[in-house]
Order: sequence, then C-alpha cells, then structure tokens
Amino acid sequence: MSHFRSQVVFLGVPGTPWYMTLKGGSGLVTNLQWATAMTALVADIASGITGEVSVNWDGVIDTLDDSTEVLEDSAAVGGTTVYGANVADPLPYANQLLIRLGTDGIVTGPTGRTTRVRGKIFVPGLCENQTTGGIFQPAVRDQVLEWFTQFDSAVGMVVYSPTGQATFPTTSTSGVLTPAVLRSRRD
Repeated sequence: MSHFRSQVVFLGVPGTPWYMTLKGGSGLVTNLQWATAMTALVADIASGITGEVSVNWDGVIDTLDDSTEVLEDSAAVGGTTVYGANVADPLPYANQLLIRLGTDGIVTGPTGRTTRVRGKIFVPGLCENQTTGGIFQPAVRDQVLEWFTQFDSAVGMVVYSPTGQATFPTTSTSGVLTPAVLRSRRD
C-alpha cells in the first residue's frame, strides 16, 4: 500500500519559511480528491492567520510506500496560494497552535519499549485576538481542529512510524490551548 504526502509552505515574515507536512490517502484516495482537500485546507488555514503571511501549496503530491516511506511517484495537480485574512496583530512568530494526531498504532523500539504512534501538526501565523491571557481561545482551537477533521474525513490522515516501519491512520485530533513555541536558528 501507499499514501500521499504534500507540503504547505508559509511565507512573508521573518523566520519563514514555515513548513507543514501532511500525509494521508492510504491508497484509497485519488490525486484529484487529495488536491481538492489540500486546496480547501489551505483556504481554511489562511482564513484564520495573519494577513502578513501567505499559505502556499505547490500542487505536488508525493506517493510513498507505507512501510518504508520510499518515494514511489510524484505528481503535480494544481496548487494554491492564499494570503491570511486576520488583520489583528500577529502573535510572536515562534508561537504556534499544536495539533496532536492520535493513532491506534503501538510499536516496539530497539530497547524493547513499546510506545503509541502519534503525530503533530503546528499551525503558525495566528494572531493576538485569538488568545486570552496568553492561551488560545477554546473556540479558536476548536475551529482549527475542525479544519483538520474535515481534511481527515476527506482523505484519511496518517502518521508514519520509522521505528515500526508502518503507517497508521489518524483516529483522533486534539489541540493544545497553550501556544507551542518553536525556535529557529534563522531568527
């Protein structure tokens, strides 16, 4: 089996580019379905982030082997660039909303320790009017979770485990109210 991978690139402010890699499909989705879902997700993300940032998907859809993540094919289908729509002051650019992806996958590492397979997505470019007292407003977190829930419903997101050499479907998403802080050598 195989799955798709595409990358969203955020541009426009110091510290960019920021990257978001999305995986899904698991052989059950066509390139056109993936492209439609990617275009919708990019528009959703742009609707909630600062107007200083553009959200870009170049239309590239990589097909990867489920167990090795070796590139099997790559196609370009459309693509889109949308500028953020929020006119409020942006949060410090290192602050991002963390989305946790849960799976039912459990793998055993080289030391014999078992761990649950989980993934993460960071959503950058959010604004001051989306926080209260230094944390994201629950309604903002819930809206961002809805964007990814819709994407997951359309294409079935997956998380790859290099330890288990397997891909696992996402079974849950949750968002953290406290901003995740990313550091970059470029800032």
